[in-house]
Amino acid sequence: MTPHSIHEMFSRIGLGYKHVFVVPRIRFNYPKTDYLYLLYASLLEKHPNIYVHSTSAIGHIKFLLAQLLGKKPILHYHWLEFQDYKALLGMIYKVKIIWLYTFFGGKLVWTIHNIKPHNERWLNLHLRLHRWMAKKAHIILVHSASQVQLVAKKYRVKEHKIIVFPHPTFPSEQIEKQLAIDLLNSKFELNIDHNLTIIGSFGAISNYKNLLENIRILDELNFKGKYLIFGYVKKGQKELHAQLIQLSNKHTWLVYKPGFVEEIDIPVIMNSIDICLFNFKDISTSGGVELAKSYDKKMILPRKGTLIDLKPTQSAHLFSNEEELKSHLKHLLN
Repeated sequence: MTPHSIHEMFSRIGLGYKHVFVVPRIRFNYPKTDYLYLLYASLLEKHPNIYVHSTSAIGHIKFLLAQLLGKKPILHYHWLEFQDYKALLGMIYKVKIIWLYTFFGGKLVWTIHNIKPHNERWLNLHLRLHRWMAKKAHIILVHSASQVQLVAKKYRVKEHKIIVFPHPTFPSEQIEKQLAIDLLNSKFELNIDHNLTIIGSFGAISNYKNLLENIRILDELNFKGKYLIFGYVKKGQKELHAQLIQLSNKHTWLVYKPGFVEEIDIPVIMNSIDICLFNFKDISTSGGVELAKSYDKKMILPRKGTLIDLKPTQSAHLFSNEEELKSHLKHLLN
């Protein structure tokens, strides 16, 4: 049975618990857009006697010490991957601490956001790491029922260990589109006409989002609106970043704004966009899709991961290949 709250879920393995250690760190300064903050919001607001500890990599020792001191904490771990050799060395330290924590009886919840790392590096090593983590976890959390069998098979765990808990909803702030475009133009020094159709892709800039393919397809369709790409550049994506700059200089309809998007600017961007374009190579869950849903945006998305649970309604247009993607774009742009 799906728990009604994060507190109810934790109580299943730690009745009377007082401490929750969360990895990675919660960005408390972004209460409207930080996934982790929104996930624990009800716990923070309704249970002031429970301490939620935002835990860094170095701070892993803290949950081990809490367990050794008899505080009976719960460790809630999100993601578990590395992208380079430096991060691999850090992962060895993390795994040792997690092993000691569970060895001494610590309770572990692991949320699976991706079946495999987006950069698809060290896949075999990641698979072994994830199977080990799945074995150690007392609860494995996923955001969609469609992921249960896949996770159970991939990580060789029983389905009863896996709990479906919905992705938190992002709060939205509605702004009239013309005003939003005016604010967007002023903030980012743009000159977008109110009458243009605006397509948007946002979030971390990475190859798995197929941004270059989106640009190629829009160019082939002789796109006359604006295609906005906003987000910070992920580690290891310098080449993609350079290509996007080059293409934005080539195509007047392409607007590329790399960098962290402040929370105050998100309503401006979202209310300016007519269509959210998602073209993931591989995905399990997507915060960007959840954000688009909260703003009731028309979305074009691949039939992958939890996205297959979306119904092909007026807002969600699903595709399985490039021809379907082009067909949806033509339909929505006419």
